[in-house]
Amino acid sequence: MTTDRFDGEFEGVEDAIARGWALRLDTPEETPLVEILCEDFPVAFDRANIFRPDLEDRLDHPGAHEFCVGFEIAIPDLALQDGGRFQARIANTDMILRPSNRAPAKAARDTAIRGEVTANGALLLSGWAARQDLAAGPIRLQALENGAPLMDFDADGPIPASGLGKTSAHARTFRVRLPLRLADGNIHRIEIVDETGLPLRGSPVTVAAWSDGVSHILDTHLPKPADPARTNGHASELLALRTAFEKAALTQPAAARFEDYPDWVAAYPPAAKATDALLEITVFVFGDDDPDETIQSIEAQPKTPAVHLVPDGILTRDLWPEAGLVFFVRAGDTLHPAACAALAPYLDNHLVAYSDSDQRIGTETLPWMKPDWDPDLFMTQGYIYGLLGVRADAVKLSASRLGLAKAVIRALNDAGDKVAHCPEVLYHQRQAAAFGAAPVPSDWLRQALETYDPVARRRPRISAYPERPFLTRITWPLPETPPKVSIVIPTRDRVDLLKTAVETLWNVTRYPDIEVIVVDNGSVEQETLQFLNYFMKSGGRVVPSPGRFNFSRLNNIGVAHAAGEIICLLNNDVEIIASDWLSEMVTLLLRPGTGAVGAKLLWPNGMVQHGGVVLGIDGGAAHIGNAWADEDPGYAALNQVVRRTACATAACLVLRKDDYHAVGGLDEEAFPVAFNDVDLCLKLEERGKHTVWTPHAKLLHHESASRGTDDWPEKAARARRELNNLRQRWGKALLNDSLYSPNLNKDRAPYEGLALPPRRRPLETGL
Repeated sequence: MTTDRFDGEFEGVEDAIARGWALRLDTPEETPLVEILCEDFPVAFDRANIFRPDLEDRLDHPGAHEFCVGFEIAIPDLALQDGGRFQARIANTDMILRPSNRAPAKAARDTAIRGEVTANGALLLSGWAARQDLAAGPIRLQALENGAPLMDFDADGPIPASGLGKTSAHARTFRVRLPLRLADGNIHRIEIVDETGLPLRGSPVTVAAWSDGVSHILDTHLPKPADPARTNGHASELLALRTAFEKAALTQPAAARFEDYPDWVAAYPPAAKATDALLEITVFVFGDDDPDETIQSIEAQPKTPAVHLVPDGILTRDLWPEAGLVFFVRAGDTLHPAACAALAPYLDNHLVAYSDSDQRIGTETLPWMKPDWDPDLFMTQGYIYGLLGVRADAVKLSASRLGLAKAVIRALNDAGDKVAHCPEVLYHQRQAAAFGAAPVPSDWLRQALETYDPVARRRPRISAYPERPFLTRITWPLPETPPKVSIVIPTRDRVDLLKTAVETLWNVTRYPDIEVIVVDNGSVEQETLQFLNYFMKSGGRVVPSPGRFNFSRLNNIGVAHAAGEIICLLNNDVEIIASDWLSEMVTLLLRPGTGAVGAKLLWPNGMVQHGGVVLGIDGGAAHIGNAWADEDPGYAALNQVVRRTACATAACLVLRKDDYHAVGGLDEEAFPVAFNDVDLCLKLEERGKHTVWTPHAKLLHHESASRGTDDWPEKAARARRELNNLRQRWGKALLNDSLYSPNLNKDRAPYEGLALPPRRRPLETGL
C-alpha cells in the first residue's frame, strides 16, 4: 500500500492516550488503521474514526474535516513503563505520521466537551461525550426542542471494551429515552448540547414515533391483504409497501421511559377478554392494613364479588366456595376497575392465573411486568401474587383451616405448568419493601413451599436471603455420589487467559469429580505449548484441533472426548472466583425438566456481563443485566434470583451429555461463532428441557479477549450471516420470548423501558 495516499500527524502521548489524526486522501470516508510504535515495536492500534472539528481550519484537503479522522489509542501499561520513544504509522505501510508542529490550545482543552449523538429509532438516543481535559465523572447534557429545555441527563456509562480507542478512553456513554408525549406521530428535531450549550456531533436528531406503533397509519393509508376496494389498481405495490413497514415495526421497535409509566398505562388500559359468563368470584382480603380502599376497588368491579376479610391469611372451610373463582388481595392494595373481568377468562382453562402489577416504592410507582409461568422464580420470589386467582374446585380443604399460601400451593401442584399469565396491570400494590417484593409475607411463602411438589421431591434447604428477606434461597443437595463433570475449554494461544482459567479451576473449584479438556485450535506460541505440556502432565487432557476458528466444532470435538455424564462448556477467558459455582449449577441441572444451567458472568469491574438471555432484542438475542453491578437488585430483583431464561451463554453452560448429543450439539454450519448457544438452548426447549440461570454461580469473564470483537469487515459479515440464520430458524421464538414481558422494550438492551405499543396488541395482519 503506497504512502502517498495518506496524510496525518502524531500529536503525542498524554495520560496514557496516543492522539493525532490520519486521513486517506483518495477515499477520505474510509478510516485508516493507525499503529502506535514504542521503540519501533507495535504496541496498540485502532482506526482514526474520532470526529475532530478543530481540524476544519488546518486541513487543506477539501471536505476532509467532515470525516472522522482523529485517533485516541490507549497505550498498554508495560509500554508506558518502558519509557521509550513513541511513533504512529499507517498500518500495513511504512508511513510514519509526522510529529505535530502545533499543540492544542490549552484554554480550549480545559473547557471543551466533544461527543456524538445518534437516534436509534423512535424515542431512543445514544452516544458519548468526553472532556478535553480528561476530567473524570459524569458529563451533564441537555435535550432541547425548538430551543426549549426538554430533559437533562448524564453521560455516565463506561466505554465498552470493544469500543476502546474509537473514542477517548476517558469518554462516557449515554443511552436515554425521550418523553412519551413525543410519540404523537409528528416529526421532532431534538438538539443535544453540552454543559457549555454547544451541540454534540450529530445534533440535532430527528425522531418520530406513534403511541400505537405503525398499525393505525398502515390501516389509514395502505390496504390490508383482504381490502381490494382500496388498492386502486396498485395492489401488489401497496401490499409490498405495507409488508415492508410491518417488518420495520418488528425489527425497530419503539419504547418509552419507565418514568413515563403513568402516561403509558393510561394509554394502554387493561382490556377484558370476551367470556360467556363471569363466574362467581370470592375475594379474600388478607393482611392487617386498612382494607377500606381495597374493598372499594373490589366493589367497583362490573360484577361485585363476595368479600371475606382474613387478616391472618387463614381460610376456613365455611368461607371457601364450592365453585367459581377465588382471588387474593392484600389489605391496602387496590384493583383496576376491570381486574376481575380481565383475569377471570384466563381461568376458563387453567387452575391458576395471575396478572402484572405496579408497586409504590416511597413516592415512586414502578411497573412490575412479569414473565409467563416460571416455577423457579415463583419459589424464590412468589411473583404471581397480585393479582392471583385460582379455581375454587382446585383446592380441597380437607381440614377446617388452611393458610392461603398453602391453598395456592395445592392449586399449583395440580396445575403443573398450566398456569396462565394475564399481561395487564390489574393490581396496584400500595407500598412495597423493595421493587419485586410480592404482596404476601415471605414467611408464609417459605412455609408453604415445604408442600410444593417440585421442592418436596428433593428436600432442599429453604431460607431467606440475608440481604433481601423478601426473597427465598432454595439450596438443592448434590447426590451422595456426584456425577462426573467434563469441562471443555477451546483455546488458541493466549496462554495468559488459559492459564488463569485452568489454574483457578483446579485451585478454587470445590467439586469432587471433574476432568478438564482443552481443545487446542492450533496454538503456536512457545509459552502456550509449554503450558499445555505442563497441563497434560498435571492430569489435564489436550485434544488438538487445528484449522479455521469454529467455536461450535471445537466444543463438539471436546464433548466427543468427554468421560463425564455432565458437560460444562467453558471459555478460556473466564476466571473462577467462587468455590461452589459448579456444585450450584449441577444441583440445578439434576432436577427433572432442566436442560441447561447458565452462570452469572461478571466483567472484571464487577458489572454483569451475562444474566441470562432475552430473545428478540433488535431482532436477535441479548444478554440481561449489562447495566447492573453484581450487587444491584436489577429489574424487580431479577439480578439476584434463580429463574428460567430463554437461553444462556456457552461461555459457561452446564448440561447433560445425553441431552447435548440428542439435539446434535452446537451447529457447526449455521452458527460457527455466534448464536450457537441460543440455538442449543432452543433445541433443548423443543424437547421440554428448560434453561435456568443462577446468580449463585459467579465467574469473571474477559469477554472476547481471545477471539476479539466483530469490528473487522469479514467478522461483521459472518456475524450478520449467523444472525440471519438465527432469524430464519427461530423467528417465531424471537417474536415471543415467554419469559420476557410483552410490555417491555425490545430495542438495545432488555429491561430498559416500556414497549411502545405493548406486544399484547399485535399488528392486525397477524405478524
